[in-house]
Amino acid sequence: MHDAFVEQLGNMVVGAGVIRLDFMRIAAGDAGKTGQMQPGLRLVMPLPAFAQALDAMNTLRDQLVADGVLTRTEAEVVPRLKN
Repeated sequence: MHDAFVEQLGNMVVGAGVIRLDFMRIAAGDAGKTGQMQPGLRLVMPLPAFAQALDAMNTLRDQLVADGVLTRTEAEVVPRLKN
């Protein structure tokens, strides 16, 4: 199994029965400078698997809100970093 850390979801493309999710990460920059966003990982999955994953993530988000780990605002409004 391979682990990858990403900062945010970038682009999503649907076609031929699959969805392609491009995740972004902050590129390494000079000390003291904010790095630019760059592609970090592309996840490609069949649409039924995406729908199942989305349902599972929504359930988890609702549980995190119920447990007080996230507030409703944090769960619904995610700041976007410039690409």
